[in-house]
Amino acid sequence: MGVHYSSGRKIGTDKESFKLYEEHQHQLAQAILSGGDHTLLVNCHTFSQKPNALQPDTTGLEDTDICIGYNEDWSKPTEAIPYFVEEFQSREYKVLVNYPFSNAKAFELPKRYHSIMLKVNKRVYMNEDTGEKNDGFEPLQKAIGEILNGLL
Repeated sequence: MGVHYSSGRKIGTDKESFKLYEEHQHQLAQAILSGGDHTLLVNCHTFSQKPNALQPDTTGLEDTDICIGYNEDWSKPTEAIPYFVEEFQSREYKVLVNYPFSNAKAFELPKRYHSIMLKVNKRVYMNEDTGEKNDGFEPLQKAIGEILNGLL
């Protein structure tokens, strides 16, 4: 059993972390079910341009700031994809679509909704060696807020 950390804060063992994850996933599914007809699930992740166990080959990632991913199924947010691309590019972020990362979270629910993944290169907002925020943190935070608010 490992201990997990989030922003330097101890959050528990594997079992405790998985329980929190399951609770979060349940709450997220319930939120989707109670959402309107135009529900869009936006799941955000980060990626490192440094090789690691999950990502041994990082070739080309140094030129990517944001990767927008989607599924080629009922959850594909056809109209949202160009919106996200244009909005991030207008703020001078280097954007790739469904490469090098693809797909988005999609629950099998008795309701159809759209889903998109935003995957941000850690170097855009932090020093990966120290975990400290860099000068890109606040502009990125502002950009994501404005872009998501623009959908509303």
